[in-house]
Amino acid sequence: MNINKKKIKNKIPIIIGLTTLPDRLKKGITAKSIISILEDENIPEKIVLTIPEKTLDGRKYDMRILNEYPYNLDIIEINIVKEDKGPILKIDGLIKYIIIKDYVEISKVQKIILIDDDIIYGKGMILELYNESIKNEKEGIGYAGRVFNGKDLVFIKLKDEKEELEVTFIETYHMVIYPIEVFINNIIQWNIFLEKIYEIEEEAKYTDDIVIGKWCDLMGIKKKIINKENKEIRAIENKGEKLSDKNLKGRNMRVFRRLYL
Repeated sequence: MNINKKKIKNKIPIIIGLTTLPDRLKKGITAKSIISILEDENIPEKIVLTIPEKTLDGRKYDMRILNEYPYNLDIIEINIVKEDKGPILKIDGLIKYIIIKDYVEISKVQKIILIDDDIIYGKGMILELYNESIKNEKEGIGYAGRVFNGKDLVFIKLKDEKEELEVTFIETYHMVIYPIEVFINNIIQWNIFLEKIYEIEEEAKYTDDIVIGKWCDLMGIKKKIINKENKEIRAIENKGEKLSDKNLKGRNMRVFRRLYL
């Protein structure tokens, strides 16, 4: 499948970040997720895919795949890093790559969007989040999140009349947008923050949404979800219970309690 360039109508001044796993890259799952972004009428300036030389558990990637479509498109930047930091690489790799490359585009890019590598994203989501974000420069905005009710982290996706809701952290799998300056302008503090977080709880490497949510709290960034039309997504591999729900019963809840409470 190739993109018909005549259908690309508009570039939105944002950069998208994601990371992936060797099996998802090999099975074409990552490619399907990226293609769902590229098939929208509104596309980002760049998509930065950060991949470590090997995973935390020692698995290696078939780098030959990165010479194929869609990875060989000009809009895609492949960022190979030495150390795997887990799913947090989707943002850690992105912001450090932007700093190193010193993009010409960065002068007009004020927002970054994070996505997961195993989701088909609906059309219109990028533009919708961007338009909402420029109304409030100091907010992270998504379509789904978790709210801590004193006992559990409750999953919330807005329905009916409620237009927005502040959450404990935003779920990246449903797409989320953040102001780029909160990371780029505080890169030293970000590095120290990650080191301290991992010292407190090593399993935090696997809980990117929780870690980013904590960072936003420290930086005074409000986290909210919105109720808009273009919020439908589809998991490429439907395995029943959501992984995030499964993890919240164990690891993620332990990490959350260590970092937040």
